[in-house]
Amino acid sequence: MLVHVVTSANRQLYLKQLEEMHRLRHRVFVEAKGWSNLHSPDGLEIDDFDHAHAVYLVAIDDVGEVAGALRLIPTCAPHLMSSCLRDYVGDLSYVAPFAWEFSRWMPGAIGKRRTILESRPRLLTAVIEFALSRNVESFVAVCETRRLSTFAEMGWEVSILGEPQQVEQDRRAVAVRWRLSRRDLAFARKYFGFDQAVSFEAPCVLDDAELTPLAASALSELWSLRERASISSVLEHISVLGVHERVSAAEGPNARHLLYERAEGRA
Repeated sequence: MLVHVVTSANRQLYLKQLEEMHRLRHRVFVEAKGWSNLHSPDGLEIDDFDHAHAVYLVAIDDVGEVAGALRLIPTCAPHLMSSCLRDYVGDLSYVAPFAWEFSRWMPGAIGKRRTILESRPRLLTAVIEFALSRNVESFVAVCETRRLSTFAEMGWEVSILGEPQQVEQDRRAVAVRWRLSRRDLAFARKYFGFDQAVSFEAPCVLDDAELTPLAASALSELWSLRERASISSVLEHISVLGVHERVSAAEGPNARHLLYERAEGRA
């Protein structure tokens, strides 16, 4: 399982997975949690903040299905806490160029414990990887107070931005802010047992290629390899990920270029 960073630059690679994500959001937030104001006849949970500035971290399993996701929005763009959830914060002093809102946290479908156990640690780690890749200094969110234990688990220092408010008879929610650093990434990887990055961002240069997200991630890995034996090992798995042409390791340093060409039907 890999967490894919989906942005406006590479979104067309993920049209199928994004639709899956919005359907899963509807099942989780509307059907399971009862957020009836988000109900949609088409079964897709989409709001005004699923705009061009939104970035999605989407956990995709080994067969290309969406296991979990979350949404990140720069606070200089329209976001929930500046609009629908404005009552949770005293002011908008948290808004800054390198502050992002964290929302639609969905580590998996309710009842699918095995999937959640696999996707949750990857999504939490991927958030830190994304923050470091974009020089994000802080995240803000409105979360249920009972979820604050997650911050303690990860060792994240949390600042409370407003008074907790009752959202249901037995639940309260509060606006929070937290900062992340390279030390947090090292802790997360050690805590969850990851020895390498758990996230992948398809570059915009692949926008016109007819590749699946999984094939794109495999190509990215191939690009970074130098030894022929390693290249050969990766190529053995390419067809499973949606690229049907294989390139012999004997083609040497040009293998990655030939693979791009064959994947696009030019060779």
